[in-house]
Amino acid sequence: VALLWELIGLICVKHGRSIARIELAGFSMGGRIALSLLDYRPEHIDRMILLAPDGLRNNYWYWLSTRTVLGRKIFAITVRNPGWLLFTLRVANKLKMINPAVFKFSWFYLKEAGARDLLFKRWMAMRWMRPDLEKIKQDIQNRDIPVLLIYGAYDRIMPAETGLAFCRDTHDLCKVELLPCGHQIMQLKNKKNLSKIFRRVRF
Repeated sequence: VALLWELIGLICVKHGRSIARIELAGFSMGGRIALSLLDYRPEHIDRMILLAPDGLRNNYWYWLSTRTVLGRKIFAITVRNPGWLLFTLRVANKLKMINPAVFKFSWFYLKEAGARDLLFKRWMAMRWMRPDLEKIKQDIQNRDIPVLLIYGAYDRIMPAETGLAFCRDTHDLCKVELLPCGHQIMQLKNKKNLSKIFRRVRF
């Protein structure tokens, strides 16, 4: 996180901006990065926008795959030889044991070798980014940092309930807005609805 903060400082210098006060935004796993940066340097953050963010709840499978020796070995082997997992997903989907949206999302990231490799690298790179949510909530309140969380109403990957739980006891500094979509908030079809949210919330 410290290295990332230094990189942001260099970007600010390049564009003639001060790092003293900045705004953060992150989508999905980018939300974990934004939360970690706020945790690291809350005194420099003006406001934050999180779109279907990761990092607001503990994910057992993420922890097992990245924070344990056995889990990392199994994850690495699966990235190279995903047949057993793809078969399991297909069977589970056929038997309706998993949500169709979760199946579609998982299949997208596992069916191609390149996508699996990128997923492995992302998860390994972010395994040490563990934002302290209670500290962050205190910083939000103590420093009056407004936070806007936007979720897809039909998102089963990062459900809005996690954002609503996080926003409790933040004295209205955190707000949750919903879009009529699933996890892929950044698709062009949501542009108009996102604009409406930003105008209404005046964020």
